[in-house]
Amino acid sequence: MELDTTANMLGLRSDTMRSARWVFAGALLGTVFAYWIGLHGPYVLDDINNLTPIAEWLHGDNTWQHVVLSNGAGMFGRSLSMATLMLSAWVAGFTPFAFKLVILFRHLLCGFAGWQMLRLAIVRDPHLRRHADIAAALLAALWLLHPLNLSTVLYAVQRMAQMSALFTLAALWAYFLLRTALQQGHTRRAACGLFVLFPMFLLAGLLSKENAAVAPALCLVFELAYFRQPRDEHQPAVAKRILAIFYGGFLLVPTILAAAVFALRPNRFLGGYAVRDFTLPERLLSEGRAVMDYVGALLLPRGRAMGVFNDDFAVSTGLMSPPSTAIAVFALVAISALAIALRKRAPSVFAGWFFFLVAHSIESSVLPLELYFEHRNYLPAFGLLLAVAGMAEFLTRRIEPGAMPRWKLGVLAAGGYALALGVATHARAFVWADEGRFLHQEAVHHPGSVRANTALAYYEIRQGNVILARAAIDGLLQSPNPRVRELAYLHRVLSDCVVSGDATANDLHQAIALARPKVTLDEMYVFADLASINDQRACNGASPATLADTIVAMLAVAHSQPDGILPKWKLRNTAAQLYAAAGDWNLAMAQAELAWQPSADAPVGAFLVRTYVQNGMREKAERTFDEVARRVNRNDFKDRNGLIELRQFLDRAAADQTD
Repeated sequence: MELDTTANMLGLRSDTMRSARWVFAGALLGTVFAYWIGLHGPYVLDDINNLTPIAEWLHGDNTWQHVVLSNGAGMFGRSLSMATLMLSAWVAGFTPFAFKLVILFRHLLCGFAGWQMLRLAIVRDPHLRRHADIAAALLAALWLLHPLNLSTVLYAVQRMAQMSALFTLAALWAYFLLRTALQQGHTRRAACGLFVLFPMFLLAGLLSKENAAVAPALCLVFELAYFRQPRDEHQPAVAKRILAIFYGGFLLVPTILAAAVFALRPNRFLGGYAVRDFTLPERLLSEGRAVMDYVGALLLPRGRAMGVFNDDFAVSTGLMSPPSTAIAVFALVAISALAIALRKRAPSVFAGWFFFLVAHSIESSVLPLELYFEHRNYLPAFGLLLAVAGMAEFLTRRIEPGAMPRWKLGVLAAGGYALALGVATHARAFVWADEGRFLHQEAVHHPGSVRANTALAYYEIRQGNVILARAAIDGLLQSPNPRVRELAYLHRVLSDCVVSGDATANDLHQAIALARPKVTLDEMYVFADLASINDQRACNGASPATLADTIVAMLAVAHSQPDGILPKWKLRNTAAQLYAAAGDWNLAMAQAELAWQPSADAPVGAFLVRTYVQNGMREKAERTFDEVARRVNRNDFKDRNGLIELRQFLDRAAADQTD
């Protein structure tokens, strides 16, 4: 009833609403059918790392405060997302199906919120408003069924991106309703909504993932596209003041504050480049290619070539390296100029295109994130679909109607495309339902991806297919990228240690020869796995001392990074533990001291305390213990118990020394 009232208030045709509802209901059912087979698929990428604290909480090994408030994800902690993940695990169990079923349901909610937002946008386009209901329903159907969204729906921890999108869509839906009320003179209702309801949605989005910060800027895009028309120039002064306060409080002031923090403490935003294989200018150039690649994937999905292992995405080192960089930059500028030129004649083109760009502005600009991920299109895709609808109408505007009206042809075309997208999504979900199928397809279509090929290799090892595993890793040695070859040698050592306990020391020498001026998270993880394997069994050719020496040699090459970055102090700590396992406590202490950086966590200091005790430095051990106690996370059971155990270890050592 409320939707019908809103429709009538805005001039929507109620006779088409029923058809639109049937279209959307069909899209919901098609989406469930397309995705259902994939709900039983495995965890993906960093799912386990992010969900492990929840498993610990379920078993009573951690506190809910630590899981929700101390997860360290993003600037605002993403506490709301973590809380809903905890709720899913508590109600339905800690299984991939439980997490993915909830995400599928929320995907349907996002589709509904997007449908309502698009309805209210399209009705303000004078060229599309007559069929706004059905057009919005079809666009929402295309979004729901699009295979590019699958890597958000079937990737458990991407609930964070999904929830951020949901609350952003709700905020935009509310903005349209409240802005319309303001335009119609209902200033009190509009003001209450803009300064109470909108910030509630915004805050919920920010606590889900930082991407929701774009919501006020997206409102401005819609304001410029649909509301800044000649009929709005004489709006009451009170309405102008409300809008000025809204945009000043939610867009201008936060932008100024963020710019000030960026200027005063740039490392807070850009420090992550210390562990990346690209610089800020290279990322900006690369993101031009990435965004245009997203456009292509949204308009014409590439089927099997789509995936989540995108660490092989090439870095743009200049406008002509690769040449597609210049083409992408030119295309972005040209499309943006066209959208601006068409703002009055085809406002949905302007609104949709700049919605797409603004929604990408956090993850596809200056922040030192990885270059390419499909799930970054979850919210922006709504904008691109809106722009395509506006452009299709604009290009066919002068075509004389034939036996069938233009809008009916558009409905048939969109319906057929939605059906094709649903089939593609179902086929992709079928692949994701089985870990072997999933990893084989990813490795075939991403031959330069270290993650895809090593994940496949370790999967094949678990299946007993050692030859296939070796082939996956050896294929990486053909890469022209030195970093890829370096990691391939390290993973070959790891796989040999796992399979036979007999590695080739020359592989470690080759890795040292290929060491780069920067170490990354990839080296950190593979050496951590090598150290873990050595705890379980001896590995010829990769003894603890040999591995520690390899780490030290590679860190000596990494002279362009400060010692306080995460991969460096983590690697130092791993080297210290390996030297300790080899019985050399002097070298262990030297590496542990280098690892004990201001940014290091409490377990690093705890191990340094043990090295001091082993080397008879009681006073230093006590001083370091006090530092560890100050860094312990009191909400983390492991940290608290570790501190108690460390105190007991020190007391026993003191008692033994007295005896």
